[in-house]
Amino acid sequence: MTKKTLISYAGAACLLSILLSGCGNNENNFLNSESVRFSQMAEDSILQAKPGIAQKLIEKAQKEAKDSAEYYFAEAVRSSLMLNCVGLDSAMHYIDEVEDYCSRLSHLSTLHHTMLTLTGHNRGLILQYKQQPDAAIANYQKVVEHSMQGLYKKWIPSIYCKIGDLYGMKNDFPLQAYFYRRGLFVADSLAIPETNKYNCYSALGFSYLSIRDFDQAGEYLAKAYRMKDSLSVQEQFLAFNNYINYYYYQRKYDQAWEYMTKVYQMIEPCKDKMPYEDALVKTNYADLAIQSGKNLNCADGFLKEAMARFEKLGMITPRHYLESMQLWLALKTNDLPKARNLVGRFEKEAPDTGIEINYRKFRNSALIEYYKTTHNAEKALSILESNIGIEDSLRSDRQKKYVADLSMRYQNDITHLRQSITIGRQENKIMLLRLGIASGAIILIGLVVYFIGYLQRMKKERKYQFEQHLYEISKLKMQNIREKISPHFIFNVLNREINSHPESDTEYNRLMQLTKLLRKGLTLSGRPAISLTDELDFVTTYVSLLQDTGSHFSFRFHKDSEVDTESVQVPSMIIQTPVENAIKHGFAGMEQGGVIDLSIKKMDAGTQITVRNNGLKYTPFRPAGNNSTGTGLKVIYQTLMLMNARNKEHITFDIRENEGTEVIIYIPYIYTFNW
Repeated sequence: MTKKTLISYAGAACLLSILLSGCGNNENNFLNSESVRFSQMAEDSILQAKPGIAQKLIEKAQKEAKDSAEYYFAEAVRSSLMLNCVGLDSAMHYIDEVEDYCSRLSHLSTLHHTMLTLTGHNRGLILQYKQQPDAAIANYQKVVEHSMQGLYKKWIPSIYCKIGDLYGMKNDFPLQAYFYRRGLFVADSLAIPETNKYNCYSALGFSYLSIRDFDQAGEYLAKAYRMKDSLSVQEQFLAFNNYINYYYYQRKYDQAWEYMTKVYQMIEPCKDKMPYEDALVKTNYADLAIQSGKNLNCADGFLKEAMARFEKLGMITPRHYLESMQLWLALKTNDLPKARNLVGRFEKEAPDTGIEINYRKFRNSALIEYYKTTHNAEKALSILESNIGIEDSLRSDRQKKYVADLSMRYQNDITHLRQSITIGRQENKIMLLRLGIASGAIILIGLVVYFIGYLQRMKKERKYQFEQHLYEISKLKMQNIREKISPHFIFNVLNREINSHPESDTEYNRLMQLTKLLRKGLTLSGRPAISLTDELDFVTTYVSLLQDTGSHFSFRFHKDSEVDTESVQVPSMIIQTPVENAIKHGFAGMEQGGVIDLSIKKMDAGTQITVRNNGLKYTPFRPAGNNSTGTGLKVIYQTLMLMNARNKEHITFDIRENEGTEVIIYIPYIYTFNW
């Protein structure tokens, strides 16, 4: 065998070694990666409500990323940050980005499955919030598959509980209980600690309450309640609230009042931070007051407060339940005119089959009571028959047998699941052993190649070092020349030349304005915050120059006389960026000149700045052409995220689409701009 042939075969062997070692790193060694460690720390910071720290950790993770998998894992964590801090649309941008990246891969590693678990979980939360249960269920089922092959196997019980919640939204109580129990079995098979099974116990207890199996419900609720001292405030609220329902459905109102008092005392001090829980407490309080005949004087006010809370949260379904309670309250207080008005409105409404079965039963009970009070026996009997059908469906043996049958089938499923987990672990061990043997053989071949090429490499290394020294010397010389010519020197020369060779007054003024704009931009860009006066001066200079150089648009400015622009501080470029976007994107391709309206208004606790244009619409993070990268908006969003994390009151930057595009900026009076 010739020397050339030996080198060719050895080179191929080295390439194979690199590929195999790369696969091994992707599958296992990433656990020791600094980038992955930073991303996981960012996840913990998000759970601890520390968005500023999470943002910095994500940036560190992407800076330290050794490959695209580690970079996009950090992007997946960023989707969680966006979901918690900015909004659904921003979160979906990063979710789509990560899933598009993974869809282009021929093989998915453990880290890829982990990032798909994270983004899939976030997508499911968004679909659940948007009341799309079928799409959310299909999504969560994919998340389970990725969890099995990623790092987050312990997420599987929680994901099954979410699927159960969604079947509850669809009034499919047997499947709801099936997936809750499935989550509990998986938790057992993965040896998850007992304290981490709270969600499974609580969910199972609630599902058995739904079919009025109080024995089973009491067993699981008791297991959840015993963990209350180690739970968060939200989880403690859920534990107490489940016990209120447990006694309420059995008409044991005195015991229900005992837990209602505990829940009310827990939530009342922090109701503004927990609006959903506050609305639910007041709803349940009013319901219990109506059914027991106690504290009726509080019930009406609590119902109104709860309805306002739910509407502000964008939740429509509870209105059906609350209006039914208003009817019950009117009957309890003998307010027949109000009851008659409510029933008249109910009769005009089209039946909503999407309403939960318990809500429909509750309204029917109130209507029966109303028609009995008004001596309309025929109507009362008709609704009573409908209610009996609902009650039968809840209590029927068919439903209970269906749940039992599904539970038995799942016990078979769980046996196969455990076997699959065991087989998967054994296959991984065999694969690692094979990789170790192959890598050892290839390393030996690589050592032979290394000694053959040693002398040639030494010669090339000396030549490379000599060329590198020359390059460093040249680079230092160029850097020295550049540092001697500062931007301020350029501005001074430009000013001198303008004054020495003035043309017309118009050209002279235009050049002076340009110099002023460049100098001011350099000064302001290095500061986190500037006065509103400086920002407006920069914007008007920028707009004036564009109009003088042929840009056809109108600029209108209005400011309330009460606004002191010198005392108001704003992040630099926060007005200039939307004005520039309006001109570049909004007016692109318009035959007639566009119009920009800039208005400054004094509000109760801050200043509102509005930039409105009548041009084309554009969206954050999705550039609208003109070679734009969207960097300006990204910088503003990231700057505000870091600053807001250090302030109780937040600066907001909202982009709305109407006839054109409207950017509304709110600056609180009490705000610190220190990093």
